[in-house]
This record gives sequence, structure tokens and C-alpha cells, in this order.
Amino acid sequence: MSARSLRIPAAVYNRPVMVLLFAYVAGLLLARLSWLPTYFIGGLAVLLLTGALLRRMTALLVGGLLALTVVLGIVRGRDTAAPKAAGVEQYVPALATVSGRVVSDVELPPTGRHAAEPMARCLVQVSRISVGESPVSYRTTGLVQAELALRSNYSAVDVPQFGDIVRARGLLQFPRSLLNPGGFNEGAYLNVRGVTCELLAKHADDWEIRPSTALIALPERLLFAARRFLTIRARGLLPADDAALLEAQILGERGSLSIALKDAFTRTGASHLLATGGLQVGLLLLVLPVIWRQMGVPYRASVLLTLTLVLAFSVFAGGRPSIDRAAFTASIALFGIFVQREPDWPTALAAAAFCLLLFTPGDLFDVGFQLTFSVVVVMAALLPTVFSALQYYAFTVWPGRKWSPVRRLFIVVTETASVAAAAQIGVAPMTAVWFHTLTPLATLNSMILLLPAFGAIAISIPALLIPAAPLVGALRSMLDTERHLAQVLAHPTWVVLSQRTPPVWLLTIVYSVILVAAILLSMARFKPSQEPRRQNGRDCQRPAKVLLTFAALAVSIPICLQVANYLPTTYSGRLLVTFLDVGQGDASVIQLPDHRTILIDTGPINHETGDDAGRRVVLPFLRSQGIQRIDAIILTHPHSDHIGGAATLVNQIPVGQVLDNGQDTGTQEEQDYRNACNQRHVPDFAAHAGEQLNEGGRVNATIFAPTSAEVNGTPNNASVVLRVVYGHTSFLFMGDAEAPEEQDLLASGYPLSSTVLKVGHHGSDTSTTSAFLRAVRPIAAVISVGLDNVYGHPSPEVVIRLKASVPYVYRTDVDGAVQCLSNGSKVVITQTAPIPTTVSVGG
Repeated sequence: MSARSLRIPAAVYNRPVMVLLFAYVAGLLLARLSWLPTYFIGGLAVLLLTGALLRRMTALLVGGLLALTVVLGIVRGRDTAAPKAAGVEQYVPALATVSGRVVSDVELPPTGRHAAEPMARCLVQVSRISVGESPVSYRTTGLVQAELALRSNYSAVDVPQFGDIVRARGLLQFPRSLLNPGGFNEGAYLNVRGVTCELLAKHADDWEIRPSTALIALPERLLFAARRFLTIRARGLLPADDAALLEAQILGERGSLSIALKDAFTRTGASHLLATGGLQVGLLLLVLPVIWRQMGVPYRASVLLTLTLVLAFSVFAGGRPSIDRAAFTASIALFGIFVQREPDWPTALAAAAFCLLLFTPGDLFDVGFQLTFSVVVVMAALLPTVFSALQYYAFTVWPGRKWSPVRRLFIVVTETASVAAAAQIGVAPMTAVWFHTLTPLATLNSMILLLPAFGAIAISIPALLIPAAPLVGALRSMLDTERHLAQVLAHPTWVVLSQRTPPVWLLTIVYSVILVAAILLSMARFKPSQEPRRQNGRDCQRPAKVLLTFAALAVSIPICLQVANYLPTTYSGRLLVTFLDVGQGDASVIQLPDHRTILIDTGPINHETGDDAGRRVVLPFLRSQGIQRIDAIILTHPHSDHIGGAATLVNQIPVGQVLDNGQDTGTQEEQDYRNACNQRHVPDFAAHAGEQLNEGGRVNATIFAPTSAEVNGTPNNASVVLRVVYGHTSFLFMGDAEAPEEQDLLASGYPLSSTVLKVGHHGSDTSTTSAFLRAVRPIAAVISVGLDNVYGHPSPEVVIRLKASVPYVYRTDVDGAVQCLSNGSKVVITQTAPIPTTVSVGG
């Protein structure tokens, strides 16, 4: 009995791998439903297979195999999510000594920003552990992210390499990250990758390297030795910024890149150029066949050589997930070419995804996996027909069979533009979901940057191996051009649009539009082409409709996604105050009912890396809310834990004005944000007691401090104090005000009573006196503080004092970001961690 007579869909017998992939993915998704009994689907699979054997029915056999695939997905998904019973996790938290093998490349601190003891980061596959001072060690398993302190004058021999055995002593703990709405959850990211714990060795003497003698790691060690050679050669021949850019593009090592350069590529929508992945693999697939053809290598042997070099490059580039996925997908395609010369791309992609998810099921929920396959699937679905239309025009406008220079230029430019546009179509929805940004000019920016990036990658290896002056000069020119173009293109603040997380129904519409466009393009009528190197042996008969459909798709996707910014939300028409989890520092976002935004403080800066909370926390939150502009930034006082992110925010998002406490301390952070204000023409004022913000609005915001006398005192006691009133609810923001400024407020006669109090000075014992608490009488208090900070904040005495008089006390180091939603009569408070909970106060 034929498959057609049993009404089996054509996809089942034409492309069975795709069907199996869908079934397996369905199982991975169902694995998250704890109430679903696996044995139910397993029993269904057994019944179907039994029926197929007894009745000899193909349809039942197919159904049974699909049900078994779903069961496999459920089992693999639950195995990945289930905690290990006897791994290294059972010893957390503890001061422990672990031994294991380095199984990743080592991330080093950015060049030029070494601290007294800079930190190196790598993944270690643990084999033994001892706890505390005990000399007894135990066999165990687990993947640990180790942060190892290096000496300030470290050299290459002091850094562990892939395959080395490391013995390190430090604090073993579960991964934790700052928890904010719309923010990056590093702990969840590490868990998806199978990293169960973190180990922090704070001193260079707390760990040691023992080179591995295992032959099994010899090939990887040789490739990583080649990486180290190229890194040293690049840093010796090129300026620091050029060497860092080249390391990122050919080795996947982004640790040496400056924060400013990373920002520039991210803002232009071309951050994929800073990572090894599809671009480098595509270059290999383009160049290697030409080399083999010139050398006279037989066809099938050339395919095997290309396959071998692609896999070797994956290891050489650090074994990172992005390059592994690209290399594995290319390997599937090359294998298909080897066995049947013309592989089916949908089948090749499905096979690659299925194999990757079979070994690492957690990748399904990883942003890198989703981005990679979104782009590749969209490009495979759209580009063949678009390329055919472009070649039709090339041979219509310029008749003849020969490849003239004009025709070649037309094909190169238009196909490059099509690739960039298709990539942005595939990546835009995922970028909106994960990074809350939309770059309207990303396609144009990528095209502009692609040529110098492609040239730099192409000549990098010859220039580093044979450091002749012309080659090195050309490489340096390419890298300089790429850097300067990225900085110029990223300069306008409007180059990146904030993108609120699209709802599921809107994402469904977006992907439906992409699917319909792909179907329409695949239905285009074709006729034989005069061009001998035609796509799929066909050429498009209606190229105008094909190109118009493709262009309309590229334009409509960003428009559809931006609709999310204008949809009503739960806080529309209300006052939303968010106390962000920025570590040891302060940052609070006030979203007014009239859609204006006030930011109080911008969080700390990491002096070792140059990164700051404005970039890592505040900006992602603003973008996740669809906020395109900050109307006012209030910097309570010029300490780095409050103004560390100010320069970044002024440079990367439009700002109406900046208000500070009027003190000029001359610190680097203060100079940076003042310079940014001057360059961006942002007014910078000193706040004074009695000033009103948001005049004429439904929300009354009054500055209570500092007074002219306080400005001449210490920065903490000259903090800007702001009280925001909406209806019968109010919020009091104290900055780092201490007891003297609290006494001034008590004597000022200002109405201090507030529903929610942002506790002063991170809960230090120098603030929040009993008399002040009696005057404020808050129903809820929020302490913005970092976990295990060196200052001992918050003070136990202050915590006891707060809990004795305030019904609800929150800490950002324990509860994550705290959001307060007011309708004018009551405040609904939601904490982010450990389990999101909500209470209603006031009214």
C-alpha cells in the first residue's frame, strides 16, 4: 500500500528529518509541563507500533515513530532540567578546592585595563573536590565556570590553556546574576549551557596549572597553541584596538575589545561581525573550493578536505557555540554534497538542528541557537528565488553570456544586499525578544562594514604568518577602516530604537508574514535561463514581483515589531517606579502616566573592565519598556556607584536634561558624563531644594534637598532628595543622605510622609534614624544594595529598625528589582526574585 493512498503528508516521506525535528522539539517543550506523564505518550507510541506490526499499516508505523521521538524529547528535556544528584552542586556553597580539565578558551581582561589582580575566566570539567581545610578529596562531576586571579604582570605561560589540568581553591557557589525585567540573566544562561556552579579564586596563589599529557587532547592543544601564536603575532604587529578586533573576528576572543567598540558594532546592528560564526565559515566555503580547483584536487576529495578544515576551524576558533553551530550545519551540507552532489537545504538544516539538540537539548532555549537558525532558515527560504531574479536582470539589462565587470559588480552588490536584508528579517524578531532593540539601518550598516571585515579576515592569516610590510599595512588599513566606520555609523542616538517585548500574538503575525512571503516566492513561475550558472537550473519569469515582495517583507517586519511599543500595558495611565538591581549602587526609573520618564541615578561602574550598570542594566530595562527617551536624569551625588552609567546613557539614548547636586569633585566618572552632555547638547543643571519637576502633570515631583549650605558639605549629605506624589500615594528617594541631611529635612517642614521609601545610603548605619522613620511612616521600604558587598550594607541594626516599623522591606540583592505600580490610591509592589510575588499597599 503506497504512502499516498494512506494520505500521509508529502513532507513526511519527502523530508522526514524535518518532521522528526518538529516532533523532538515538541517533546522538549512538553518536558517543561511537569504534570504531563511521559508514560502516556510512550504507551501511545507502543500501541501505534504494535498496531503497525499486526496490521502492516505504514500510517500507524509513522505515528508510532513520531510519538517515540516526542518521548525522546521529553526525556532529554527533563534530564537536562533535573538537578544532578551527586555532582559538584551538592557541595555548594563552600570554600572548596577543585581539580579538573579546562574545556574552553580562556577569557582575559580587556587590554589596558589590568587591575592589581586581573581575572581570567574559563570552563572547568571538575573531577575531584575537597571542602574546607580537609585534605580528603572526592570524585565528582560537573561543569564549573572558574574565575582565576592573574598577577598584574602576567604572561602567556601564566594563563591556562585548553586541556590543562587546573587545581583551584576558592568560593564555590551557584551562578547568580542581577535580576531585572528585560535584563540578561547570566545564571539562567549558564544553566542552559550545563554550567552548574561558579568558582572564584581571588588570588593568583590560589590556583595552579598542570599541563595535560593526555593524547586525546593533543589535536585541540595544537590548535589552541596556534591560536596563542596568532594572538601574540597580532598584538606584536598591530595597534591594540586593531589586534583586539582581529582576535574577535578570526579567533572569537572578544575579551580584549574595548567597551566603546563593542557598543559601536552593537548599535549598528553588526555585532555578528565581532564573533566567529557564519561569516568565517561562509568565507571558507567560498575560498577553499577555488583553491582545490586550482590545485587540481578531485571533486569528492575537495569536499572531504573542505569538511575537515571547517571542523578544524571550529576547534581553532575556540569551540564557541556560534562557530560550532555554523561549522556543524556546513558539515551536514558538505556531507550531503559528498553523497549526492546536490543536498536538500531544508533537510540539511533540520538534520543539523536535530543533532545539536539531541546532544544539548538546552540549546533550544538559548538565544544564540535561536538567532542562528532563524537567520539560516529565512535565508534558505528566500534567497534562492531572489538570487534568480537578480541574475535575470543582470542578463536582461546587460545582454550576453560573458561575465562583464559591470554585471559582476551588479551581482556582487545586489546579492550582498539581499543576504544582509534576509539576515535582518530573520534576526529582527529574535533581537526584539531577547535584546529589546531594533536597528532600522542594520542592513545598510552591515553592507558598509562587511567589505572591510571580509577583507581583513581574508588577508589576516597570510599577513600574520608572513608579516611582509604590504600585507600588514593592508590588514591594518582594513581594520582601521572597519573601526572608524562602525564608530561613525553608531554615533547618532536614534540609530537604535527601543523595542518593547512583542506579545506572542504579534510574533505569530510576524512569522506568518515571513512564511507567506516565502511561499509566494517559491510559487514564482520560472523559465530556462540563458545564464549557464543559474540557481537551481531556473530563472525567474517575474523578477519584479519577486524583488518587490522581498523588499516589502524587509520593510514590514520592523514596522510590525514597533507596533508593540504602542500597545496598552498594565501600567498604561499609571505611575510605575522600578528600583533596579544594579549591585552596590542606585538606579530607579520613574515612568509617569503621561509617558515621560525620570531616572534617578545610573548605578556603578566596574573600573577593571570599564563596563557600567547603565549599559548592563538600565539601558536594557528602558528598551524592554519601549522607552525611546529619558526626559530627566537626576544624579543624587557624584559617587561612582550612583553616576557610573551616566555617560553611557547620555551617549546612547536621547536625554532631555541632567540634574545633579551642584558639586564638582573632578572624578573621572563626573568628567565623562559632563563631556557626554556637552557633546550631545544635553542641558546640565544643579538641583535646588524647592524645585518642581513635571509641572502641570498629574504627578507632583518636588526636590527637597540639597540646600545651598548642604552643597558645601560632604557628597552624601548633599544628596538630591526627591518626593514624587501621585494621588494619595507618594515615593521618597533619599540618595545617600545620612543623619545630618535627615535632620535638615525634619527641620525644613517639608511633608515627608510617603507610601514607599527608598532607603538612604544602601541601609548604612549612618542613615535611616528612628526619628526620620517616624516622620516618613512608610508602608514599604526598598534598600538598593549589592550581594556580599565589602561595606557590610545593609546594617543589621537598620534592617531591624525597618522591620519593626515598616510592614514590607525589600532588598535588591535578595529580591531583585522591585516594581511599584500606583493608580493614585494604592501601590502594587512586585519583586523579581527569587519567586516573583506581589503585594498591594495603601488605599
